[in-house]
Amino acid sequence: MIDLPGRIRSTPALATGMALAGLSIFWSGMTAGFVSDSWLFLERAHGASLLDVASLYNPSVVPATVREASEWLFYRPSVELAFWIELRIFGMNPVGYHLVALGAHVATATLVGVLARQLTGSAWAAWGAGMVFVAVLQAHEPVFDAADVHNALGGPLLLGAVVALAAGRTWLPAILCAILLTVDESGVLVLPLGVLYAVILRPTSWRNVLPVAGVVVAYAVARTLFDDITAADTLSCAAMECIAQGMDASIGRLFLRPETNIVRYGAASLPLLAVTAALAMVAGRRLVRLRPALFGIGWTLGTCLFFVIVRYPYMTDRFLYVPFAGVALLAGVIMACAQDRWGEGWSGRTRVAAVAAVMGVWVWSGAGMLIERGARWTAAGDEAARIVGEVMREWPQPPSHGLFIVDGAPHSLAPEFSPGNTGPYVFHNGLAAALRLAYGREDLGAVKLGAGTPEAGRPHLRIDVAP
Repeated sequence: MIDLPGRIRSTPALATGMALAGLSIFWSGMTAGFVSDSWLFLERAHGASLLDVASLYNPSVVPATVREASEWLFYRPSVELAFWIELRIFGMNPVGYHLVALGAHVATATLVGVLARQLTGSAWAAWGAGMVFVAVLQAHEPVFDAADVHNALGGPLLLGAVVALAAGRTWLPAILCAILLTVDESGVLVLPLGVLYAVILRPTSWRNVLPVAGVVVAYAVARTLFDDITAADTLSCAAMECIAQGMDASIGRLFLRPETNIVRYGAASLPLLAVTAALAMVAGRRLVRLRPALFGIGWTLGTCLFFVIVRYPYMTDRFLYVPFAGVALLAGVIMACAQDRWGEGWSGRTRVAAVAAVMGVWVWSGAGMLIERGARWTAAGDEAARIVGEVMREWPQPPSHGLFIVDGAPHSLAPEFSPGNTGPYVFHNGLAAALRLAYGREDLGAVKLGAGTPEAGRPHLRIDVAP
């Protein structure tokens, strides 16, 4: 068995490597302008005081204007706080928002590597899992779309909670889980992941899961008591056929590249065969890495099931950001097995080289697609800014309580990222908020007619006065 030098095995070295890899992969979208829902968050942050934002943490006294916003249904007060802080630090410069998101993504990748090392004791696993996750294709929305900050910030909180559980901590996982539940509903996943860890890897960690269970139960009770924040929680996929189709589509999107390879049915078959073959080639006869592998598989399938039941057939890449952490952990286990086999002579090294080559090509292809996607998110932001500028040039002084009627403003940049529902957005939402911020006037409104594409040229505009 061959190991890495001590300095390379350290967590600071791992974090530095993830940061350098992240910057090299995501640079193309760091200047992407604001689109769609980002304008809604920015408008609310612009008009809110810190006291207003603090009030969001008490559902019983939330302002009516916030309750009327669809985002309130998800109860993410820390997202509003994040935008409030970012707006006062970065203003309307999107670069700062993307750097914060990228920093959170790099932190998540580092924690994935740390968890892989905790599971396997291998530095190879840490670097393999971290590099696989930092290049995850599903990161394009959390990093390039400022409105997806809940997934970006939720990543390190969720991984941090699981890493703390794996380290035997009792109260830190519960604290991180509680914070995460104010950022994103995926915080409830800390409990089943903790239980999965206790069942598969460390039965003595049950006592560490109990405080997390208390936090999740308290959250569920609160969500039940306040009807205003439960309307979005209807289960959209309960039938077995629906669940099977959703799981098949999810696994396909996690592994297959490019997206044109994702078929309507059977998308999961090839990835499952490939992972099984990789494990078989490097696992060895004793299967000493079986339990960590089962944890990675359980993480992937369990979290996919959560999002399928709640959201499918609506499917977008951001729903697979957390499930891909399980894929990365599985990749880390494969790397740990490869480390074990490296010292077994020519046969072992040949197997390791073959598996490493396939994984390298897969990661490289995802990194290339992310660079291309960053450029397209930048183009989408430019299109949104162009539309706002076009309106302002044509109507430099709109009348009081003017209602803009914009014909042809695109929902997304054409063509959309296949297989759909995942951007790059332009004005799916947020047109009225963007215009109010641009004019600096709260009395203006806007509606969209049609769903044009950027190739159609400048939108046709006309303006009416609201009665």
